[in-house]
Amino acid sequence: MKNLLAIDIGNTSIVSGLFTERKLIKTWRLKTEKNKNPKSYISSYKKYLKNEKVGNIVISSVVPELDKTFIKVSKTICGKNPLFLTYENCPLKTKYKKPDQIGADRIANAIAGLKLFGKPLIIIDFGTAITFDCINRKGEYAGGIILPGTEISSYALHTYTAKLPLVKFSKPENIIGTTTQECINSGLYFGYKGMLIYLIENLKKELKCSNIIATGGYAKKFCKELKIKVYPYLTLLGLKFFFESQKKEEDDKAKHIRKN
Repeated sequence: MKNLLAIDIGNTSIVSGLFTERKLIKTWRLKTEKNKNPKSYISSYKKYLKNEKVGNIVISSVVPELDKTFIKVSKTICGKNPLFLTYENCPLKTKYKKPDQIGADRIANAIAGLKLFGKPLIIIDFGTAITFDCINRKGEYAGGIILPGTEISSYALHTYTAKLPLVKFSKPENIIGTTTQECINSGLYFGYKGMLIYLIENLKKELKCSNIIATGGYAKKFCKELKIKVYPYLTLLGLKFFFESQKKEEDDKAKHIRKN
């Protein structure tokens, strides 16, 4: 397999990773900008890729406005359309009532989690939103939980109040804040920590599962104390596994046609 470029287009960041056949050799992060000129994105990718050749591009996107832009990026970088991961082409069976509403990043996380860690499994992704994705004992995507991330909550406090400042989220030293900034950080950190503990305990009971992993930009803020292992590039790995499964399916079909 030629080098594969996996791209996860999120609401805050676009995370990209370049894979050889065996390993992830390079990663980088760009700010998500919906109105950015496609040529600017192309320039950024050429800069990060340098002389590395790309054979194929696979994408998970939760920002539909950027899909056409990244088709242009793909055609420029590797001369072909990208493969988008969707609920329609994913290899997972799902119990979701409206599978078209599952974010492609959540599907990618589930694909990687199931392949690497088996079933049942709980995956927590600490991004713009915090999502819990659950794989049941049958290996089905059972559903999960979505809640606003700490950055959204901090922004909401600042936007919808007259005097509260915008606070950069960090772990406070004490639960009792002595400044408004400290009070907000305490609420965000300890409030979210308590909520996470409650949700994890109840998900483990409902799913009958003790296997939990995490990913996402804010995972390390919480997971050390929660004793959950963090896999920073789980979504990119899921995209790689998805691409490989699609390629194998195409190769098997081609072999079948040749035999007949």
